[in-house]
Amino acid sequence: MTSLLRAARRRSGLTQAELANRAGVSRALVSAIESGRHVPSVSAALGLAEALGETVESLFSPTRPSPEVVGVDGLPLRSGALGRVGRVGEVAVAAPLAARSSLLWPLPEFVADDLGASLLPGASADGFVVAGCEPALGIAEGLLDGRGPARLVAVPCSTAVALDALTAGRCHAAVVHGRPGDLEPPETPAVERWHLARWRVGLGHGAHGRASLEELASGDVVSREPGAASQRAFERAAAGARAKPAGGLVAAGHLDAARIGVHSGRPAVTYEPAAVRFGLRFLPLETHSVELWIASAWREHPGAQALLGLLGSAAFRKRVEAVGAYDLAGCGNAVGARAGRST
Repeated sequence: MTSLLRAARRRSGLTQAELANRAGVSRALVSAIESGRHVPSVSAALGLAEALGETVESLFSPTRPSPEVVGVDGLPLRSGALGRVGRVGEVAVAAPLAARSSLLWPLPEFVADDLGASLLPGASADGFVVAGCEPALGIAEGLLDGRGPARLVAVPCSTAVALDALTAGRCHAAVVHGRPGDLEPPETPAVERWHLARWRVGLGHGAHGRASLEELASGDVVSREPGAASQRAFERAAAGARAKPAGGLVAAGHLDAARIGVHSGRPAVTYEPAAVRFGLRFLPLETHSVELWIASAWREHPGAQALLGLLGSAAFRKRVEAVGAYDLAGCGNAVGARAGRST
């Protein structure tokens, strides 16, 4: 019990005195509880749990089994998979490292085997789980790292998978993008919406001169999965131009598509910031609005508050602007809180 409280306090970056002040108890009481010399009263336990963004059970239960770790798409994890993890209710949702772009091994928090997945020693399932295909979530994740319950766990996936996960309760929030008139929230759960950015989707390519859609789509194209909003945009444009792209490689996300496009020499369905960073020319097809949809039930989660506070900060905006091709006008502004049509 005592180690759980101490670990939660340290994850939150608080001293004993700071935690005591937030919880309305004395520092001596926090020290006594952490050292095992005192069992807290109900009111003290509630105050400490609230101050840390935890439940009383998570801090003071003698044993707390590791939560079941599942993929954001609800499918079993591949044996040997490593990744980060965040708890959504009673389920811990995985963000596999294989889906994350890095030149160094990120710190894994779980490992999967044939019997399932379990947390690694010292790992925590705390955090705010956001699913979607906005690579800037990686910047937000880095800025919120080490924040305990307020940290961000970004799970890269298509808009369709993110919406399915939000509906099924496998994430706290989803980042979605599409033509402004196409962004309709699901009927359940009720969501609150915030504007993030605008950027263009299209084809990144290495062709010389001003290549047309018909020319670029006449051969193999690095595509995205069918539920990806950028793939739907490409299919609409190709149909309008009566182009018939050949089946080819399927990328895991915007950055993966641009990377594969560079190495294969094929046009890639991606977004403009990725084309800029990978040195590709870019043929724009649609301008998309990008929104953050937080399930209303999780609006008061410490991670939701931390992320919303971050969106309007110079620390976040300047880093995203440095990537290029982002329109951040209105980033962090509320769009509304309502339940809309099912998508």
